Order: sequence, then structure tokens, then C-alpha cells
Amino acid sequence: RLHSLLLDNSVDLFLTDPEYHAAAIPDYGRLAELAQRKLKPGRLCAVMCGQMYLPEVLAEMTRHLDYHWACAVRQTGPRSRIFPRKISNKFKLVLLFVKRPAPKQATHTFLTDLLDGTPDKEHHWMGQGVEDFQYFVERLTEPGALVVDCFCGGGATIHACVATNRRYIATEIDPGVAAAARARIVGYRKSDRISRQ
Repeated sequence: RLHSLLLDNSVDLFLTDPEYHAAAIPDYGRLAELAQRKLKPGRLCAVMCGQMYLPEVLAEMTRHLDYHWACAVRQTGPRSRIFPRKISNKFKLVLLFVKRPAPKQATHTFLTDLLDGTPDKEHHWMGQGVEDFQYFVERLTEPGALVVDCFCGGGATIHACVATNRRYIATEIDPGVAAAARARIVGYRKSDRISRQ
């Protein structure tokens, strides 16, 4: 659906958090293919990624986009335990890829590659904190920019866009999760209007 919703070369940032299991690996390839067509020249696709299938995710993404950098969001609270590898995981990877041809120098403002984050499981079982997404939205785009999230989940990217005056398009395959994300944003907009009065 996003192919028809988005004009080529119209998106300022893809920012998303797909699932991390083996069956989701092809989703990263489809995301990268879409981003290569729809991103403006030199713009980025920022994607959260688990470490278990990192080589496969990198292979899928770099079929269409150029690797730019890897960032980490250090998680507070309980650790995720990766039983097959016997790892207590304390950070989320955020992989940055750039539309081809990559510019000689990045166009975004400076950003750090290590953030302190807090998971937010109130809106989705895999939810991330709004602050994590807001950091990337603010550093990688300007107000009024268009941000796309293909795996919306609990709506953290949308929340970050509304809070920072960015436009957004988001999709979510689960109708119940999508409805909850919509309700979350409606609630945030209402509370934001009330706090300004």
C-alpha cells in the first residue's frame, strides 16, 4: 500500500522497528527497497534491529541501500534474555542506511551513536520509548518533514512526529494494534491542547 501512497523521492526519513524473529527477515529487504525509491536523495532509513539475525538483516538492507552507521539505545529496566545464545541483552540496535547514491558528506546534524532509552510496553508488547524515536526524528529531519513508519506498533514514531511538528505516514498490520495507536495519538493531542491552555 505504501508504494501507492508515497511519491518517489518524497520522504525525509524512514524510522521503524520491525519484529526481530527469523520469519521477519524478508520484511527488512522490502523496507529497504521501498526506502530506496521513496526517500529524498541522501536521506536515511533508521531501523531497529535485534542482534540474533544481524548478518541477515544487513544483507537484506544493503541489497537496496548503503550502510551509514550503527547506533545503540541502552535499555533501563529488565534485560531481555536471549536463551539460544545465553545473552542478557541491554541495548537495541538502530541501523542507519542511506539512499543511493550516498552523498560524500551526510546532510543531517550531528547525532550520538549511544543513547539511554527506556522501553515503553504500555502501548505494545515490543514498544520503545517515545524519547528514543524523538531523538532520531529531531536530529535527522526538520519541522514539517515527512517521516514514514512501516511497522507502527504502539505508535512511538507517530507520537514523536506529533510532538515535534513532523508529518507522518504509518502502517500496522494488526487492526487492533493500529486502533490502539490511533487512540494513543488522539489522547496525546487532547492532553497537549489542554496543557497549552
